[in-house]
Amino acid sequence: MRRGPRNADIILGTEDGRALERDTRPGEEAPRSRDARAAPGAGLFSVPGIPTGPRRTRPAGEHPMTPRELYGRFALAEAVTWTLLILGMVLKYTGVSEAFVPVFGMLHGVVFLGYCLVTCFVWVDQQWPVGFGVLGLASAVVPWATIPFERRAQRSGRLAGGWRLAPGCERPATVPERVQAWSLRSPLLAALVGLVAVAAVTSVLLHLGPPVPRG
Repeated sequence: MRRGPRNADIILGTEDGRALERDTRPGEEAPRSRDARAAPGAGLFSVPGIPTGPRRTRPAGEHPMTPRELYGRFALAEAVTWTLLILGMVLKYTGVSEAFVPVFGMLHGVVFLGYCLVTCFVWVDQQWPVGFGVLGLASAVVPWATIPFERRAQRSGRLAGGWRLAPGCERPATVPERVQAWSLRSPLLAALVGLVAVAAVTSVLLHLGPPVPRG
């Protein structure tokens, strides 16, 4: 019967299918395998079966939110605020309370403007036909119509891929494309400008009052 390795023998690993053994003397550190030398401390918190390599870095030009994700979130938000506004109107005209209509109306108006802004943004990047882009804007006027429109755009491939005008991708050719390319280079500043624009339009609409006179 073959004897196993002596206590002084330490199996270090395999190289070309052969086990590497070496006699170690007391007080001498056993040599580590090439993998252990390449990644010191990698096995301290490693889990069997899960790779412990370096984290994936985001390629140049790739943004954390794709056109599909951005448009889908605003389409859902527009539908939710429509629901809240209609609920507030039901509570008002059933005599329960009129306090919800101004709050839900303000929220719906802000999301409505944001949805229209995002629609134009995606329209330019995805190069939608004019009719399809106008239909996207019109879907915000009809309650809950943004959801089926977003799904139609998704099925037809008009929300596929990443941003066409992101850094390192296509060069902008028109004024709207240049504005969008700048927005993708500086997303935080562009988001701030968009919020200011929505707030300014909302303030003007509040100053003008409702389109139908009260009473």
